[in-house]
Order: sequence, then structure tokens, then C-alpha cells
Amino acid sequence: MTTIYWLRIATVLLGLSSISLTARGDAALDDVEALIEQGRTSAALTQVRGHLERHPDDPRALFLLARAHQLSGQRAQAIEVYQRLNKHYPSLPEPYMNLAAVYADGGQYERARAVLIEALRAHSTYGKIYENLLSLHATMASRAYQNALSLNGETVTPRLEVSVALDSWSPAPPPAVLASAQAPATSLAAVEPPPAQSPPVERVVEPDVQPRKPKVEVTATTVAVATSPPESPLDPVDDERSRLLAVVKGWARAWSDQDVKTYLSFYSADFRPNPNMSRSQWEQQRRLRITKKKRIRVNLNKFNTSLNGRTAKVSFQQSYRSDSFRDVVRKTLTLERQSEGWKIINETIAGNS
Repeated sequence: MTTIYWLRIATVLLGLSSISLTARGDAALDDVEALIEQGRTSAALTQVRGHLERHPDDPRALFLLARAHQLSGQRAQAIEVYQRLNKHYPSLPEPYMNLAAVYADGGQYERARAVLIEALRAHSTYGKIYENLLSLHATMASRAYQNALSLNGETVTPRLEVSVALDSWSPAPPPAVLASAQAPATSLAAVEPPPAQSPPVERVVEPDVQPRKPKVEVTATTVAVATSPPESPLDPVDDERSRLLAVVKGWARAWSDQDVKTYLSFYSADFRPNPNMSRSQWEQQRRLRITKKKRIRVNLNKFNTSLNGRTAKVSFQQSYRSDSFRDVVRKTLTLERQSEGWKIINETIAGNS
């Protein structure tokens, strides 16, 4: 009985160790996803390669490696990793979709079509594959029509959706992980059917509060409006700068409060993070990134503002801290004055400060 008791204790300790290692690995890959989201693909590549040295067959790490290559314009490297995922993890639909998108971006439409058809054989219920295939066929037909009639028009390119996360991958909990480490691909989680089409995401429009002649005092945490008239009127440019800073600080405050609807309302409907991601994909990714954190704190300082008609640029030092990640970067927001007020149309990061 004593031997059996100690064997059980050893099994429990081994399982706890596996859980700890898995948690650390997930946190490290969360950091990689955050770096990719911020456009810091070089740092993401360095970090994910370090993870792959310890876990060379981790499908989520391989997927993030391919994503970083794809967003860096390293098409050949991205293709190689996506093909590796499709070979060893055929039950995952996202690598097929992204491989097709890489081929389509390079004008290799027949290869993209072949990949999507192959994906349909394995994932006939994954709706986004059908959508991408329809988009690709429409583009190929339009280009063929232009060539046939020798039309001189804009070059038509397909708009294939790209998966930003390996949502279909779900590693089994220990100790089953240890027992199934060498299991065939059939042990992977089954692909779920596509969810019913959800209603469009409600866009919350922040009212553009523009008091007629109050004095606006902006601090790091609050925007105080004095009801008494100022002794001397503000310069129009300075007044507009105050409004811009109030918008940017409100954006940071909504991010810190993890108020996703308010946070997204600061962005223009025309905002797109990069050519490989649609607005809806970006909103879905931001919603996931913000809500899954236990806490977030965003502090801004060292502002620099420039105005040019209906557009403006606000640069600042951003200090971000959550329960699993922290960094300090120099960021620039480009805003446009619209009917609802100043809205963010572009967002760039200069790098670590």
C-alpha cells in the first residue's frame, strides 16, 4: 500500500508540474500575440523562436511564427510554416485559410484556390473557408473578364479573411497530455461547426462634447469643465489641442477600464490596423485581448500634437501594464475630425522607449 501511495503522489506532482509549464507557455505565447498585435513582429519572432526551441511541435507557437512572418512580408517563410502545420495538424482550419491568403496576396490565385478546396475536404462545416473561396472565385472571374475585353481599370485583388488566432487548438489537460503526447492527429479537438451569424456589433458613438465658451482643463485622470467664462478666450488652436488630448486620454481611460464598447468608439469606421486584417477581425481580437486580462493599466505622458486642417497627429509615451505583460513604447495616433468628433484613423508604434 505504501508503494501505491507514493506512486499516486508522484503522479499528482507530475500533473501539477505539467500544469505549471503549460501556464507559463501560454503566458509566453500571449506576449507573442500582443507583440504581433502591436506590429512589433521582429520582437515577436525572437520570442516565439525561443519558445519553439523548447517546444518545437507546439502548434500555437508555429501558427504565431507563421503570422509574424506573414505580417513582416516574409512570404516564403510563412508558407513553409503553414504547410508544416497543415501536414502535421490537418484538423486545424486556420493554417489553411492563412496559407491561401498568403498565396492570394502574392497573385498566386490557383494555388490559393487549391488550398481552400483542400481545406473544404477536411472542414466542410467551417463557414469562413466558403466565404474566402467565393471571394477568390469572384476576383478570378473579374480579372479574366478584364483580360478578355482588354479593359484598363483598377487591379482587382481578393479580400480573403485571415485568422488571427488558433482558436480551434485546445491542448488536453494533464496528465492526459503526457499519455497522449505521441497520439495521432485524430486526438486533436474536433472542429466546431460555424456559429449562427451574429447581429452586427453595435457601434457606440461618443458624443462630441464641445461647450460653447467654457474653459477646459485637462489633467492626467479627469477633464474638468469650468462653468464660469475665462478671463481671456483660448486660442482656437490651443482649444483644439485640448479637445484632442481629452479624446486621447479618454481612449486610454476606456482601455484601462476594460470598457470595450467605449474603447472601440474612439476609432473611425475607416480604421484598419493593417492590410491583412479586416475591421471586424480587429474588433474581435481587441475585444478578446482586453476582456481576458485580469487588469490593465495604461498611462500616457510626453505628448506632442500637430494639427493639419481636419487631421491631427498626437504622439506620446505609452506605459502599458497587465497581469501578464508590460512595456513602454512611443505611439502616434492619427485622428480625423468627423461629424461625431475626433476619431482615430491610424495607429503606429515607434518602438520601445
